[in-house]
Amino acid sequence: MNPRYLLLHRALRNAGDFLIFERARRLIASVHPEAELIVAKAWLGLAGQVSDDVLRSCRAIVVCGGPGYGDGMAQRYPLGDVADGPPLVLLALGSFVVPGTDAQLASERFDGGTLAFLERVRGRVPYLGARDAVTADLLRQNGLDGVLMTGDPAWYDLEAIDAPLHTPTAVASLALTPPANPAFFGQAIDLFEAIAARHRPARVTIVHHRGVQRPFARLAVGRGWSNRDITGSADGFSVYDDHEIHVGYRVHAHLYATSRGRPSYLVAEDSRGVGVHRSLGALGTVGFRQDADGRLARVAFHRLPRLANAYRPVLNRLGLPISRLLRMPRVSDELVARLDDDLAGGFPGHVQAREVIRATLPTMRRMIEALP
Repeated sequence: MNPRYLLLHRALRNAGDFLIFERARRLIASVHPEAELIVAKAWLGLAGQVSDDVLRSCRAIVVCGGPGYGDGMAQRYPLGDVADGPPLVLLALGSFVVPGTDAQLASERFDGGTLAFLERVRGRVPYLGARDAVTADLLRQNGLDGVLMTGDPAWYDLEAIDAPLHTPTAVASLALTPPANPAFFGQAIDLFEAIAARHRPARVTIVHHRGVQRPFARLAVGRGWSNRDITGSADGFSVYDDHEIHVGYRVHAHLYATSRGRPSYLVAEDSRGVGVHRSLGALGTVGFRQDADGRLARVAFHRLPRLANAYRPVLNRLGLPISRLLRMPRVSDELVARLDDDLAGGFPGHVQAREVIRATLPTMRRMIEALP
């Protein structure tokens, strides 16, 4: 009898979550072409989504990705007692430490409930999948073993993985992605204006991954640029195929472009971006200061993104004054110079990043081959 797997995703609105799931499903199908893949939502209980008979027939429940490792993990995946049903496989989860300074990452510890949950999961499967080097280190420093750094599913385009890197010598088109956190808005506006000015008259598009961000939509209109909203599916990522360079804050724009052989520069807002830089090489920079701490920093980095998403556009206006209070670093000079160097030098860091992706694919396959 062919194996049956239940795949869980967290794709609600953010285009990146749809890309993660779509590419995870393709990876699993490439390793287990005979398997039947059933799809359900990770944030809902299983009882209302699949019948008991179907659930019992599944060899494993596979959580396909996202920044899932962290406190409250058992509540984030309401699956009941993981010792009762099919084994739970955490395919390629990441972590989410805000903002993700070196000191924070070195001292981060899971709460007792999360450790107990992961130990129960680990007791039934050989591996815990980590999508980046930061997450793999975090799992190990919390005493967990069987950790595989699989890479993010989104950085594997199996059709383009061996294609040569696109290496322009001039920039005719730029795709820009805004930050999620309004605390970075001032920094981002300065960066976007600087890089567009350096490569004028390049065609510029601001791409929105989770709803149109009004400050950046207005910026685009004022500068004669385009806006593109790709919320709600993975289909819109093809916009990056139509632009030579991506610069911005969206991790999965960066991973998609890199997977397709298009140069991309990521500004890390938090540990998700830091994890990408430590895995593929620092193709971009970190957008926060290493001494970002104190009460204002904690509120800005932890609370402001959630509040802004809930109460736009009012709280988005707080981004610029908060940026100034936090003394957010200026990143435009560094990235403008980096792109100039790469245009002249053939993008060696991006060539290396694609080599890392190819070298990591066997580890992802090893993780999938180990499915029960």
